[in-house]
Amino acid sequence: MPELVGASKDLHLLGQVSAFWLAAGVILEFLSLFCYGLLTQALLPPGAHNPGLSVLFRIDLPPPPSPTSSRPARWAAPGSATSCSPTRASRAATPR
Repeated sequence: MPELVGASKDLHLLGQVSAFWLAAGVILEFLSLFCYGLLTQALLPPGAHNPGLSVLFRIDLPPPPSPTSSRPARWAAPGSATSCSPTRASRAATPR
């Protein structure tokens, strides 16, 4: 329940944001991503395949958060279904 109270406060504060500053922030964020893509392109070795900026954006940007989990699968508990470590069952099934 305390999370809902905090969320309503956050929504109230977001409602007071100036449209000018919101637009300026969005424009500057896209400009920074564009410059980061250009920097990534410039650091690729000469003569190598040079992917387009749209491909570099997809590589540089992290994936969106999963709606079912608040942490990435690589942080899963050992032995869970999303863990990368082998379980006893998978070790027993592998031929020796």
